[in-house]
Amino acid sequence: PQPVAKSPAIASPDSTSPSSATTTPDRSSSTASLPPSNYPSRIIGTAIRVSDVDLRGWSIPHGNNQPSLEPGQQWYEVTVNRFHDGNVWRRSPIDNLPSHPNALWNLMALDNDPYLTLTVLNTSGQQQSLTVTVRAVRARGGEVRLLAAGEIASLDSSLPILALSHQAIVRLQPSTISLATLGQQNAPQATRLMQSLWSNLQQAGLLLPSSPPTLAEVLSRTDLGAWQLETLDLTGNQKPELILKLDGEAIARTATKNRSSLSNRSVFAGSRTLIFADTGALMYSELTTEANQMLVTIADLGDGRPPRLLVYSGGTYNLQQWSASNWRFE
Repeated sequence: PQPVAKSPAIASPDSTSPSSATTTPDRSSSTASLPPSNYPSRIIGTAIRVSDVDLRGWSIPHGNNQPSLEPGQQWYEVTVNRFHDGNVWRRSPIDNLPSHPNALWNLMALDNDPYLTLTVLNTSGQQQSLTVTVRAVRARGGEVRLLAAGEIASLDSSLPILALSHQAIVRLQPSTISLATLGQQNAPQATRLMQSLWSNLQQAGLLLPSSPPTLAEVLSRTDLGAWQLETLDLTGNQKPELILKLDGEAIARTATKNRSSLSNRSVFAGSRTLIFADTGALMYSELTTEANQMLVTIADLGDGRPPRLLVYSGGTYNLQQWSASNWRFE
């Protein structure tokens, strides 16, 4: 694989560190003997494949062997967006980084767990992953980069590579309910959801202008009544939102049955996600308002806040949380 010149960062709406970034000496860690970390490594970043690595530009923690590649391996350079220091999440640019490599290594709990999972999405929205081992670290101007070794993988994607330590986030698994069952349990919510969905499909050019069908008419269509909705509280109001994931085939079937004039179906080749409030109102749509991004997973960062959406957008990965004042994820 060809090396990439620049690694994108992960954007996020929240920050737990000051915006100004300086690296200050850590005199307490000026020796190689440091207490081990007693918490798991939790790192989020992006990775690129690199070649011709000059190890003189990297710091190798005391006691670690000189990094080298085994047969069938290549180097990956990871730009850290945030890591958990055992107390709080610290987001790049990171203030008051320890200057001693051992101190930084232990602060990121890499002495406990030096492994990262690299993940990419293919054009269908499916994920491919591999595990790499962090071998060296570099910190400059509040930016932390890691040098990792892993197998030479044919990752089928032109998107940036997401890097996560194994316990960085908890990928939530929402409960599911069919549209037909929702209609039986909460007809007003299901009716509002269908009205919102119908309007959004028309706005996306998937349906010709028409009045939305009644709930009974929708449920009489087997393919629509069987659509699965995921339920999860994304706003912290103790009421679950409804998440609808449409694959490319489902979208194409909907367009064909309703004789849509959709001109560019390739835009919807992968899975597209829509999120509805507990009232049935549309909150998020990758068919229209968020058409430039794709949901990767729903993540709990373990900080007591509502779950975040981890999305790919604009050449990078973003963590988005619900803003009640702006009525959107940002």
